[in-house]
Amino acid sequence: MANTFSLTQTVTHEKEYLSVESDGCHSDFSQFLPTGNNYDKIDDPRLVPDGDATYVYSDVSATAYDLYILEDTSITAGTINYVKVFSRAKSHALTQSKDGIYKIILTDDACANIYKSNDINITTGYATNSNIWTKNPRTDAAWTVADINNLQIGAECTSPLVSQENTTIFRPSENGDNIEFDHSSRFGGGSNSDMVDEEVQDGYNSMCYNTVNGTFYDLYKIPNHTTETEIISKIVLYSVFSANQTDTFPVAFNNIIKTGGTEFRDEVFAPIDGWSLAASTWTVNPDTTIAWIWNDIDALQIGFEIVDGTIFVRVLTQEYLVVYYIVRKIPEIRTTQMYAMVDYDYEANCSLSKPNEVSTNHSRNIKMLNFWNGEREVYDLERSGKSMILKGVEWEDACTKIQCVRDMGLRSDDVIIAGLAPDCFNGTYKIVSFGWKQVSKTPEVFEWILQVEDCNL
Repeated sequence: MANTFSLTQTVTHEKEYLSVESDGCHSDFSQFLPTGNNYDKIDDPRLVPDGDATYVYSDVSATAYDLYILEDTSITAGTINYVKVFSRAKSHALTQSKDGIYKIILTDDACANIYKSNDINITTGYATNSNIWTKNPRTDAAWTVADINNLQIGAECTSPLVSQENTTIFRPSENGDNIEFDHSSRFGGGSNSDMVDEEVQDGYNSMCYNTVNGTFYDLYKIPNHTTETEIISKIVLYSVFSANQTDTFPVAFNNIIKTGGTEFRDEVFAPIDGWSLAASTWTVNPDTTIAWIWNDIDALQIGFEIVDGTIFVRVLTQEYLVVYYIVRKIPEIRTTQMYAMVDYDYEANCSLSKPNEVSTNHSRNIKMLNFWNGEREVYDLERSGKSMILKGVEWEDACTKIQCVRDMGLRSDDVIIAGLAPDCFNGTYKIVSFGWKQVSKTPEVFEWILQVEDCNL
């Protein structure tokens, strides 16, 4: 239009994020809370993944995969640099087998061809992984808008059986077959087992101790196991205790277990001062000399012995048993979020009414030398700036035009001004500032002021 001029800006690496909007051409994964569709379990907003609130998963050793249809792109022109697909996933509870795979996949022709990332090493905590395709892998050519609109993204995985060591902790639940320590003279009622069953040791706040010289020991019962059935690899008995601070050498104690009616002791030592944590390990049942079974654990008693104790100075404050067992399971491979990003370049164009005022400033760097005889020399070093200020008014579609120029200024890339007269006003500039004010709502009228700096200096 004769009464307008244009600003053109080449925008590089603009990014558009695309969400999944429906299930694609293949669905193997199971759903957490199996209602609705697979896609709505992984369509969380890009910056707000919901973790285990919604997800899809696979817990089979065979290859399984899901694909999801993306929403259409709003890109209408330009050059697509690459497509980047994101997937947020984890191996739940157990580490994925070293032979398991997890790959990000896509197709743009409804599963006729499927393209995959390299294997991703997922962990037991959710992490966002990604893969970039700089070209359409089917055509080996640059991506097109039509390609993007046909795109489906997804994940593929396998989950072979894994073996992993788990633990269960057992704490004293009641007094056992032998109780010789004292606690009542300082802590009143309750039982000895109550004094040593806390999850976090509380030092002298609750404890068992000797009241006369000699060797004494306690035994405590523990609760039965619940649902564990796996093979037990070992048991470890932990005791937290303190010795006589006046002793001048490490003091001996015994960790005790009672199994099959027989007591077995393991000697442990305490330092001269402070609390000591001692561990005693039995890899097999010492009564049967074979591997532990869960019935053995249910019948087990744990305990502690003070050897040659002196009055009031040797105490036990905490005791617990850790059972280690081998879990063989297929981990759930969970995916909680997927989306895509399109990186592209395009040419932005803004049209404004021709300004009613244009002012320019062509400043130069000048250097002057003064000599002792009164003479001087002046040097024109270079142009230091060439700025231009344009002022105008917008009447038609004013808000859209103001927004267009504002966005150019925020991106800070060069702009090409064309259509001004005389032609010397046209050229490549940087937007220094852009201001506007609304002078009328009906009709919509804006006054604006644009300051630019010549880029060719």
